[in-house]
Amino acid sequence: MMIKPKIGICTVVMKNLNLGEDDSVCYQKELITSVKRLGFDIVVAEKFISTPEISKETSALFKKEDVDAYILFVGTFTDDKRVMPLITGAGKPVIVWAHDISAFNVSITGAQNIMPNIYDLGLEYRFIYGNFDDKAALRDLYTFSRACAIKNKLSKTKIGYVGGHPSIMTCQTADEIAVKRIFGITLIDFGNEDIITGRQKIGRIESEKKWEEIKKLAGKVKASKENGIITSSTLIYILKMIKEYSLDAISINCFPNLKGQVCIPISLLNDMGIPSACEGDLNSTILMYILHNLSGLSLHLYLSAEWVGVEYTLSPTRSAIFPPLKSVSPVSII
Repeated sequence: MMIKPKIGICTVVMKNLNLGEDDSVCYQKELITSVKRLGFDIVVAEKFISTPEISKETSALFKKEDVDAYILFVGTFTDDKRVMPLITGAGKPVIVWAHDISAFNVSITGAQNIMPNIYDLGLEYRFIYGNFDDKAALRDLYTFSRACAIKNKLSKTKIGYVGGHPSIMTCQTADEIAVKRIFGITLIDFGNEDIITGRQKIGRIESEKKWEEIKKLAGKVKASKENGIITSSTLIYILKMIKEYSLDAISINCFPNLKGQVCIPISLLNDMGIPSACEGDLNSTILMYILHNLSGLSLHLYLSAEWVGVEYTLSPTRSAIFPPLKSVSPVSII
Protein backbone atom coordinates (compact mmCIF):
# COMPACT_ATOMS: atom_id res chain seq x y z
CA MET A 1 0.00 0.00 0.00
CA MET A 2 1.30 3.43 -0.93
CA ILE A 3 2.32 5.47 2.07
CA LYS A 4 -0.16 8.14 3.16
CA PRO A 5 1.42 11.06 5.03
CA LYS A 6 -0.19 12.20 8.26
CA ILE A 7 0.17 15.96 8.47
CA GLY A 8 -0.61 18.30 11.34
CA ILE A 9 -2.11 21.71 10.56
CA CYS A 10 -2.01 24.74 12.85
CA THR A 11 -2.21 28.51 12.45
CA VAL A 12 -0.38 31.24 14.33
CA VAL A 13 -1.84 34.76 14.72
CA MET A 14 -1.25 37.87 16.80
CA LYS A 15 -4.44 39.31 18.22
CA ASN A 16 -5.60 42.87 18.75
CA LEU A 17 -3.01 44.48 16.49
CA ASN A 18 -5.29 45.21 13.53
CA LEU A 19 -3.61 42.46 11.48
CA GLY A 20 -6.85 40.87 10.26
CA GLU A 21 -6.47 37.75 12.39
CA ASP A 22 -10.10 36.80 11.68
CA ASP A 23 -9.14 36.23 8.03
CA SER A 24 -7.23 33.14 9.13
CA VAL A 25 -10.45 31.25 9.88
CA CYS A 26 -11.18 31.03 6.16
CA TYR A 27 -7.51 30.64 5.29
CA GLN A 28 -7.14 27.54 7.45
CA LYS A 29 -10.28 25.98 5.96
CA GLU A 30 -8.86 26.48 2.46
CA LEU A 31 -5.53 25.02 3.53
CA ILE A 32 -7.23 21.95 5.01
CA THR A 33 -9.14 21.41 1.76
CA SER A 34 -5.95 21.64 -0.31
CA VAL A 35 -4.07 19.17 1.90
CA LYS A 36 -6.96 16.70 1.82
CA ARG A 37 -6.96 16.86 -1.98
CA LEU A 38 -3.39 15.60 -1.91
CA GLY A 39 -4.71 12.44 -0.26
CA PHE A 40 -3.10 13.07 3.12
CA ASP A 41 -4.48 12.30 6.55
CA ILE A 42 -4.62 15.43 8.67
CA VAL A 43 -4.64 16.40 12.33
CA VAL A 44 -5.96 19.92 12.87
CA ALA A 45 -5.25 22.08 15.90
CA GLU A 46 -8.55 23.87 16.34
CA LYS A 47 -7.13 26.63 18.55
CA PHE A 48 -5.09 29.25 16.73
CA ILE A 49 -1.69 29.74 18.31
CA SER A 50 -1.80 33.16 19.93
CA THR A 51 0.08 32.33 23.14
CA PRO A 52 3.03 30.11 24.11
CA GLU A 53 0.60 28.00 26.16
CA ILE A 54 -1.50 27.14 23.10
CA SER A 55 1.71 26.43 21.23
CA LYS A 56 2.65 23.89 23.89
CA GLU A 57 -0.80 22.26 23.67
CA THR A 58 -0.44 21.97 19.90
CA SER A 59 2.97 20.37 20.30
CA ALA A 60 1.49 17.75 22.63
CA LEU A 61 -1.32 17.05 20.14
CA PHE A 62 1.04 16.45 17.23
CA LYS A 63 3.30 14.22 19.33
CA LYS A 64 0.34 12.20 20.56
CA GLU A 65 -0.99 11.75 17.02
CA ASP A 66 2.51 10.92 15.73
CA VAL A 67 2.20 13.14 12.66
CA ASP A 68 4.89 12.78 10.01
CA ALA A 69 5.26 16.57 9.77
CA TYR A 70 3.13 19.62 10.46
CA ILE A 71 2.23 22.83 8.67
CA LEU A 72 2.66 26.00 10.68
CA PHE A 73 0.50 28.42 8.73
CA VAL A 74 1.52 32.01 9.44
CA GLY A 75 -1.87 33.70 9.42
CA THR A 76 -0.54 37.08 10.50
CA PHE A 77 2.66 38.69 11.59
CA THR A 78 3.96 37.04 14.75
CA ASP A 79 6.88 37.15 17.10
CA ASP A 80 8.85 33.97 17.57
CA LYS A 81 8.26 33.31 21.26
CA ARG A 82 4.63 32.28 20.88
CA VAL A 83 5.50 29.43 18.47
CA MET A 84 8.81 28.19 19.86
CA PRO A 85 7.24 25.72 22.35
CA LEU A 86 5.68 24.00 19.34
CA ILE A 87 8.79 24.06 17.19
CA THR A 88 11.12 22.77 19.90
CA GLY A 89 8.63 20.40 21.51
CA ALA A 90 6.92 18.57 18.66
CA GLY A 91 10.04 16.74 17.52
CA LYS A 92 8.70 16.67 13.95
CA PRO A 93 9.67 18.39 10.69
CA VAL A 94 7.91 21.73 10.28
CA ILE A 95 6.51 23.27 7.10
CA VAL A 96 6.25 27.02 7.54
CA TRP A 97 3.63 28.35 5.12
CA ALA A 98 3.43 32.11 4.52
CA HIS A 99 1.03 33.92 2.18
CA ASP A 100 0.29 37.24 0.52
CA ILE A 101 -3.49 36.95 0.32
CA SER A 102 -3.83 40.23 2.20
CA ALA A 103 -1.05 42.73 2.78
CA PHE A 104 -2.68 43.65 6.10
CA ASN A 105 -1.87 40.18 7.49
CA VAL A 106 1.91 40.76 7.09
CA SER A 107 2.39 36.97 6.97
CA ILE A 108 5.75 36.89 5.20
CA THR A 109 7.35 39.14 7.82
CA GLY A 110 6.04 36.89 10.56
CA ALA A 111 7.64 33.92 8.81
CA GLN A 112 10.93 35.81 8.70
CA ASN A 113 10.76 36.05 12.48
CA ILE A 114 10.39 32.28 12.82
CA MET A 115 12.67 30.83 10.15
CA PRO A 116 16.08 31.90 11.56
CA ASN A 117 15.36 30.09 14.84
CA ILE A 118 14.41 26.88 13.04
CA TYR A 119 17.54 27.08 10.90
CA ASP A 120 19.88 27.88 13.80
CA LEU A 121 18.46 24.99 15.84
CA GLY A 122 19.24 22.60 12.99
CA LEU A 123 15.65 21.39 12.73
CA GLU A 124 14.16 19.81 9.64
CA TYR A 125 11.93 22.27 7.84
CA ARG A 126 10.46 23.45 4.58
CA PHE A 127 9.39 26.99 3.75
CA ILE A 128 6.42 27.44 1.43
CA TYR A 129 5.13 30.75 0.15
CA GLY A 130 1.98 31.04 -1.91
CA ASN A 131 -1.76 30.59 -2.12
CA PHE A 132 -3.53 27.32 -1.45
CA ASP A 133 -3.99 26.48 -5.13
CA ASP A 134 -0.40 27.30 -6.08
CA LYS A 135 0.85 24.26 -8.02
CA ALA A 136 4.50 24.79 -7.11
CA ALA A 137 3.65 25.17 -3.42
CA LEU A 138 1.48 22.05 -3.41
CA ARG A 139 4.11 20.05 -5.29
CA ASP A 140 6.70 21.07 -2.72
CA LEU A 141 4.34 20.15 0.10
CA TYR A 142 3.55 16.78 -1.50
CA THR A 143 7.21 15.83 -2.00
CA PHE A 144 8.44 16.94 1.42
CA SER A 145 5.50 15.35 3.25
CA ARG A 146 6.07 11.97 1.60
CA ALA A 147 9.76 12.12 2.48
CA CYS A 148 8.83 12.86 6.10
CA ALA A 149 6.34 10.00 6.10
CA ILE A 150 9.00 7.58 4.83
CA LYS A 151 11.46 8.75 7.46
CA ASN A 152 8.90 8.30 10.23
CA LYS A 153 7.96 4.85 8.94
CA LEU A 154 11.59 3.73 8.68
CA SER A 155 12.10 4.60 12.34
CA LYS A 156 9.53 1.89 13.17
CA THR A 157 10.65 -0.63 10.54
CA LYS A 158 12.10 -4.06 11.31
CA ILE A 159 14.13 -5.87 8.66
CA GLY A 160 15.33 -9.44 8.93
CA TYR A 161 19.04 -9.72 8.12
CA VAL A 162 19.81 -13.37 7.44
CA GLY A 163 23.41 -14.53 7.19
CA GLY A 164 25.03 -11.12 6.82
CA HIS A 165 26.79 -10.64 3.48
CA PRO A 166 28.43 -13.28 1.25
CA SER A 167 32.14 -13.81 1.87
CA ILE A 168 32.74 -13.36 -1.87
CA MET A 169 31.00 -9.96 -1.96
CA THR A 170 32.74 -7.45 0.28
CA CYS A 171 30.79 -4.68 -1.46
CA GLN A 172 27.65 -5.98 0.25
CA THR A 173 29.05 -5.29 3.71
CA ALA A 174 26.59 -3.26 5.78
CA ASP A 175 27.21 -1.10 8.84
CA GLU A 176 24.32 -2.06 11.10
CA ILE A 177 24.94 0.81 13.51
CA ALA A 178 24.94 3.31 10.63
CA VAL A 179 21.67 1.84 9.34
CA LYS A 180 20.12 2.47 12.75
CA ARG A 181 21.61 5.96 13.07
CA ILE A 182 20.70 7.15 9.57
CA PHE A 183 17.35 5.44 8.99
CA GLY A 184 16.22 4.37 12.46
CA ILE A 185 15.65 0.84 11.12
CA THR A 186 15.85 -2.07 13.55
CA LEU A 187 17.72 -5.05 12.11
CA ILE A 188 16.86 -8.52 13.40
CA ASP A 189 19.86 -10.79 12.80
CA PHE A 190 19.58 -14.46 11.88
CA GLY A 191 22.02 -17.09 10.70
CA ASN A 192 21.52 -19.16 7.56
CA GLU A 193 21.28 -22.14 9.87
CA ASP A 194 18.05 -20.72 11.28
CA ILE A 195 16.38 -21.29 7.91
CA ILE A 196 18.12 -24.61 7.25
CA THR A 197 17.14 -26.14 10.59
CA GLY A 198 13.79 -24.38 10.78
CA ARG A 199 12.50 -25.65 7.44
CA GLN A 200 13.26 -29.22 8.52
CA LYS A 201 10.46 -28.86 11.06
CA ILE A 202 7.90 -28.10 8.34
CA GLY A 203 5.65 -31.10 7.74
CA ARG A 204 5.95 -33.00 4.47
CA ILE A 205 2.27 -32.65 3.63
CA GLU A 206 2.34 -28.87 4.15
CA SER A 207 5.48 -28.56 2.00
CA GLU A 208 4.03 -30.68 -0.80
CA LYS A 209 0.84 -28.62 -0.84
CA LYS A 210 2.82 -25.39 -1.09
CA TRP A 211 4.98 -26.82 -3.88
CA GLU A 212 1.87 -27.68 -5.88
CA GLU A 213 0.68 -24.09 -5.47
CA ILE A 214 4.03 -22.78 -6.70
CA LYS A 215 4.02 -25.05 -9.75
CA LYS A 216 0.65 -23.68 -10.83
CA LEU A 217 2.26 -20.25 -11.17
CA ALA A 218 4.75 -21.51 -13.75
CA GLY A 219 4.40 -22.32 -17.42
CA LYS A 220 6.32 -25.59 -17.12
CA VAL A 221 8.17 -27.40 -14.36
CA LYS A 222 11.21 -29.66 -14.77
CA ALA A 223 12.48 -29.46 -11.20
CA SER A 224 12.48 -32.63 -9.12
CA LYS A 225 9.92 -32.98 -6.38
CA GLU A 226 12.64 -33.10 -3.72
CA ASN A 227 14.15 -29.81 -4.86
CA GLY A 228 10.66 -28.38 -4.97
CA ILE A 229 10.06 -29.45 -1.37
CA ILE A 230 13.25 -27.66 -0.32
CA THR A 231 11.95 -24.51 -1.98
CA SER A 232 8.44 -24.70 -0.53
CA SER A 233 9.56 -25.57 3.01
CA THR A 234 12.04 -22.67 2.85
CA LEU A 235 9.23 -20.30 1.88
CA ILE A 236 6.94 -21.57 4.61
CA TYR A 237 9.59 -21.15 7.28
CA ILE A 238 10.60 -17.66 6.12
CA LEU A 239 6.94 -16.63 6.35
CA LYS A 240 6.86 -17.98 9.90
CA MET A 241 9.94 -15.89 10.74
CA ILE A 242 8.35 -12.78 9.27
CA LYS A 243 5.19 -13.30 11.31
CA GLU A 244 6.93 -14.22 14.56
CA TYR A 245 9.31 -11.26 14.50
CA SER A 246 6.91 -8.79 12.81
CA LEU A 247 9.36 -8.17 9.98
CA ASP A 248 8.57 -5.57 7.31
CA ALA A 249 11.25 -6.75 4.87
CA ILE A 250 14.01 -9.35 4.70
CA SER A 251 17.54 -9.67 3.30
CA ILE A 252 18.96 -13.19 2.87
CA ASN A 253 22.55 -14.18 2.19
CA CYS A 254 22.05 -17.21 -0.03
CA PHE A 255 25.73 -17.96 -0.70
CA PRO A 256 26.82 -20.68 -0.31
CA ASN A 257 24.51 -22.66 2.00
CA LEU A 258 21.20 -21.46 0.56
CA LYS A 259 22.34 -21.00 -3.02
CA GLY A 260 19.39 -21.43 -5.38
CA GLN A 261 17.04 -22.28 -2.52
CA VAL A 262 15.61 -18.84 -1.79
CA CYS A 263 15.14 -17.51 -5.34
CA ILE A 264 11.52 -18.56 -5.68
CA PRO A 265 10.66 -17.72 -2.04
CA ILE A 266 12.07 -14.21 -2.51
CA SER A 267 10.11 -13.76 -5.74
CA LEU A 268 6.89 -14.77 -4.00
CA LEU A 269 7.60 -12.63 -0.94
CA ASN A 270 7.92 -9.60 -3.20
CA ASP A 271 4.67 -10.59 -4.91
CA MET A 272 3.09 -10.54 -1.44
CA GLY A 273 4.34 -7.00 -0.86
CA ILE A 274 7.17 -8.02 1.48
CA PRO A 275 10.35 -6.39 0.08
CA SER A 276 13.04 -9.08 -0.09
CA ALA A 277 16.52 -9.38 -1.57
CA CYS A 278 19.10 -12.13 -1.86
CA GLU A 279 22.91 -12.22 -1.58
CA GLY A 280 22.72 -10.35 1.72
CA ASP A 281 22.03 -7.13 -0.17
CA LEU A 282 20.74 -5.07 2.73
CA ASN A 283 21.12 -1.78 0.86
CA SER A 284 18.82 -2.99 -1.92
CA THR A 285 16.37 -4.33 0.65
CA ILE A 286 16.10 -0.90 2.26
CA LEU A 287 15.73 0.80 -1.12
CA MET A 288 13.07 -1.70 -2.21
CA TYR A 289 11.18 -1.08 1.02
CA ILE A 290 11.26 2.68 0.48
CA LEU A 291 10.17 2.42 -3.16
CA HIS A 292 7.45 -0.09 -2.27
CA ASN A 293 5.96 2.39 0.19
CA LEU A 294 6.27 5.32 -2.20
CA SER A 295 4.72 3.48 -5.14
CA GLY A 296 2.43 0.95 -3.50
CA LEU A 297 3.81 -1.62 -5.96
CA SER A 298 5.72 -4.86 -5.52
CA LEU A 299 9.37 -4.57 -6.54
CA HIS A 300 11.78 -7.19 -7.83
CA LEU A 301 15.53 -7.40 -8.36
CA TYR A 302 15.27 -8.33 -12.00
CA LEU A 303 14.81 -7.03 -15.53
CA SER A 304 11.23 -7.68 -16.54
CA ALA A 305 10.72 -10.42 -19.10
CA GLU A 306 7.96 -8.26 -20.52
CA TRP A 307 10.55 -5.57 -21.25
CA VAL A 308 13.24 -7.73 -22.84
CA GLY A 309 10.98 -10.35 -24.42
CA VAL A 310 12.74 -13.45 -23.11
CA GLU A 311 11.63 -16.53 -21.25
CA TYR A 312 12.84 -16.68 -17.67
CA THR A 313 14.07 -19.85 -16.04
CA LEU A 314 13.77 -20.37 -12.30
CA SER A 315 15.65 -23.08 -10.49
CA PRO A 316 15.05 -24.17 -6.89
CA THR A 317 18.64 -25.43 -6.91
CA ARG A 318 20.83 -22.99 -8.80
CA SER A 319 19.17 -19.94 -10.37
CA ALA A 320 19.78 -16.46 -8.99
CA ILE A 321 17.16 -14.76 -11.16
CA PHE A 322 13.73 -14.28 -9.65
CA PRO A 323 11.02 -12.41 -11.51
CA PRO A 324 7.53 -12.16 -10.00
CA LEU A 325 5.97 -15.55 -10.66
CA LYS A 326 2.45 -14.15 -10.59
CA SER A 327 2.94 -11.38 -13.13
CA VAL A 328 5.48 -12.52 -15.73
CA SER A 329 4.73 -15.12 -18.38
CA PRO A 330 6.11 -17.48 -19.48
CA VAL A 331 8.15 -18.75 -16.53
CA SER A 332 9.83 -22.13 -16.32
CA ILE A 333 11.03 -23.90 -13.18
CA ILE A 334 13.83 -26.34 -13.92
